[in-house]
Amino acid sequence: MSASNEHHRFEDLAFELSRLRIASNVVRATGPVQAGGDQGRDFETYRTYLSRSPIGGSSFVARASDETIVFACTLNKAIEAKVKSDLATIFGGYDRPDAVTYLCAPDVPVAMRHKLQDHCQAQYDAKLTLLDGQTISDMLTDPDTFWIAEEFLSVPAELFPPVVVDEEYQALKEKWLAEPLDGGPSNIAEFLEIKRGMRRATFEQNARPDLDRWIRRMEPLKDIPGLRRKVIYEIAVATLRGKGFLDAEDGALGEYFSTLPIDAPLEDIEDIVYLASYTSTARALGNLRGATDEVDGWVGEAAEAVDRGLQLHAARSSQFRLLSLRGQVEMMDFWHHGATEAAGKAISTWKRAADIAAEDPLSDASTLADLILIIAPALGSRTDFQDLTDKIDTLVSEREGKAAAGDLARDRAVAFAESGQLLLAIDQLQRAKENWFNAETLRGSVLAMLLLSQWYSELRLPHAARYHASMALYTIVRADDDGLGEMSVRSGFLLADTFFLAGEMLSYLACVGLVLPIHSSYRIDPDDAELHDDFARAIAHGAVILATAPVVAPEIVQRTRAIVDGWNVDDAYKEAIEKATKSPPWFGMSHDEVVSKLKAEIGQDFINDALGEVRISWKALGLKWTILAPRRLRRRAEALAATLQIALTDLASTDLVVIPSAVELRLEVGSAKWDTRHEPDNEKLSWVLSLPIDDDKSNDPEVLEREARSSLAFVMQTLRQVSALPQEMLMKAFEARMERGLWKKVEFVRPPGHLMEEARAMADHERDAGPLTVAGPRPSIEPLEHPLMIGPKGDAVLYSKAKAMEMIANRYRRLGPYAAQVVPGLMQVPRIKVMLQAQHDRGIKDWELITIILNIALNQSAKADPSRISAGGMDAYRRELAAASEVLMSGGGPPFDPAWLRSDDWPMHVRTFIMAVTSSWGLVSNRQTPNFDAFRVLLENRFHHLDDDIPHENWFGWADPVEADRSSTEEEPSI
Repeated sequence: MSASNEHHRFEDLAFELSRLRIASNVVRATGPVQAGGDQGRDFETYRTYLSRSPIGGSSFVARASDETIVFACTLNKAIEAKVKSDLATIFGGYDRPDAVTYLCAPDVPVAMRHKLQDHCQAQYDAKLTLLDGQTISDMLTDPDTFWIAEEFLSVPAELFPPVVVDEEYQALKEKWLAEPLDGGPSNIAEFLEIKRGMRRATFEQNARPDLDRWIRRMEPLKDIPGLRRKVIYEIAVATLRGKGFLDAEDGALGEYFSTLPIDAPLEDIEDIVYLASYTSTARALGNLRGATDEVDGWVGEAAEAVDRGLQLHAARSSQFRLLSLRGQVEMMDFWHHGATEAAGKAISTWKRAADIAAEDPLSDASTLADLILIIAPALGSRTDFQDLTDKIDTLVSEREGKAAAGDLARDRAVAFAESGQLLLAIDQLQRAKENWFNAETLRGSVLAMLLLSQWYSELRLPHAARYHASMALYTIVRADDDGLGEMSVRSGFLLADTFFLAGEMLSYLACVGLVLPIHSSYRIDPDDAELHDDFARAIAHGAVILATAPVVAPEIVQRTRAIVDGWNVDDAYKEAIEKATKSPPWFGMSHDEVVSKLKAEIGQDFINDALGEVRISWKALGLKWTILAPRRLRRRAEALAATLQIALTDLASTDLVVIPSAVELRLEVGSAKWDTRHEPDNEKLSWVLSLPIDDDKSNDPEVLEREARSSLAFVMQTLRQVSALPQEMLMKAFEARMERGLWKKVEFVRPPGHLMEEARAMADHERDAGPLTVAGPRPSIEPLEHPLMIGPKGDAVLYSKAKAMEMIANRYRRLGPYAAQVVPGLMQVPRIKVMLQAQHDRGIKDWELITIILNIALNQSAKADPSRISAGGMDAYRRELAAASEVLMSGGGPPFDPAWLRSDDWPMHVRTFIMAVTSSWGLVSNRQTPNFDAFRVLLENRFHHLDDDIPHENWFGWADPVEADRSSTEEEPSI
């Protein structure tokens, strides 16, 4: 290429190869800025900057995750000088990329490559990847990239090794790709044969090198009457799906969208919708060449085609297909223009299609399920979307069986997990677990249990994870299926991991000790740690525990060593463990250093299974949850923890408007039935659960199920105390989760009490050695909280900006005259001015200060005549206060005595005021001893208590009067 001075062809080659091998959204720096779609402002800045630079014609940019990558290419043989020069250009702008990928035609010695990489790292603190001629040649021999060599290097297709897929494809290839052909295709049947071959080359990796030849064979068919639109469609699909770009420069796509007949058949309407989707996606990703401004018009043409079809095709199955297509068109508006209302329209349209499918056996609900799987990561948290998936799953289950519905739920779970939406993934996988729980698909159900255990562990909810790992192990043991043996090993190691995560190190080691013989029996090459991550992790954890136990809990050293010595592992591993206990980083760490690592890595103490009482703690919904119990109630405490953790995960996406605080649940025995007692405590929500003593050791199924139901009822009772939602709203939220299967999530296969007992039996470090208790004070370690378990953030469900402004405007309107009469005089008193200034400086709004001052005056009025309370009761007293308030605000009543305003009393007045504001938002407190400070935090964090205000008179004479944001309050009245 260098000899031919074909640098532009090499740039095109480098561009296409980079797009397929490095980052799919790579775009040319010389293209129009708006072609970048939604890539972000920094991305566009790089493109504009580079387009004006000396290497504008040979540089590209892409976003990979959070990184910006700049690509550059050259034919220049003076590689070192050229690369350094281009790097200086790339990093010469204000914005700097994170990495550079450089493609060059000459071969580059390894030493020079390393030298240039070191130069880029040292000079620009960025990574450099250098692909030379030999590397590029190797990459172009792959099936999916060979077309690049054909197109830009004129490499004959025959140089690629013969593609053998199967007999059918080989026959098509020999008939239509042989040279020379004895005549071309002449009718629809022959078109369909070529289409078949081209589709296989488009979507099958092995046949991909033939794709360009299929496209060239298809091209002449445009001239056959009645086939032109079909040919345009097939070439567009092959180019986009097979080569990763769509070319609209020749006008064929525009022609396709503008020539659809008014009475088009359903198949043609489907094609125009699919092609509209392809073109809009290609534009968004920067993979559409030409005609980008016409795409919205093409989508409009597709929408009109569907709407005409709905008028013309009245059959129920046709209406189903057309409504499915209409929803796709509406989703395009959501995907590419961020139109939230369009997503709601799409879901509503698909619900109509599902309603038809429920009555029409010819309407395939599973095709609708495939559609909504694509959009699940974007809309999965919407209630209407969940209702839609429930409806479709029910249809599929009725027609194809529960296993098919389980497959759908599994696919959505994977999609949610891959997009980081673990709560939605868990919800769907719970459904798959249930639908697959039968003899034919039991393996799938067990796999779901194992993945659920892993996901709950990721959320730092070890007891929910333990319940599912134990569930899997229980199911496998009773299935009597040797084919599940390896899965029993995975179940065992996952079960052990839950003890480690809960800070129960002795139990962890004991559980691993029971799993290792199973590991040796059911796994190939069990001693190869590189093949088995869970086994390798157990060895590493064993070394860490042995190394740190003498520092943080000397009392357990003898037992830990005895347990590990009894492990069924090769002596080489025991020697490795022993060596690791005497080596950095753990060996030689101080007590404080070990505790610091425990806080950072697991958020738990080291010996939670060797304390004088059971102590289980975790964080969820912004609350610290603690369960305390005597050791005889360990099983029941762990079962309650599992129930709570599963329920909290299920509710974590629901806005319960949680009052930030802490929850402590203490278990005791002695009552005839479950009994709860709330203990007054302003700092935390404190409960005592008195449990039936007769149920303490019972494994009776009815007793265990009754306990599970009582636990779930107690969860609801607890949530009522931590939530500020009105009772009706809270019950509606809880009932919605029950309808979606919450009960089956906390009681599946066996009740939590039974499975937690099974788990404890696997990890009983006291079985042979007897009880062990670590006494004395322990370090304070706060549990870690996964970000997804914090619960909804931002505006609370009951908050609205308009309502806030209306309430504030009303307060200023009513309080204004009183403020004008009283506040200036108070600000003349130095002591009071300092106190109020301090409140103002910390963000307290004037409407709060004035209301508190008024309340102080009202309190003094009540003190002046206490007989009113006894004379008419509280209702009469409130009426008296309301009347006195009106008098004060209208300028009457006694003057405000500055002596009434004392700094010592201010916190009390603030708390009283906060509860009044809480009520104005419709929030409630169900606790006998409400936490006023927690309510204030709630109002400040989720109701903009320190943010919302409107312009008003500066009665306090602040030097920096706070003006409300005019952009958000243009419709609000001024005072």
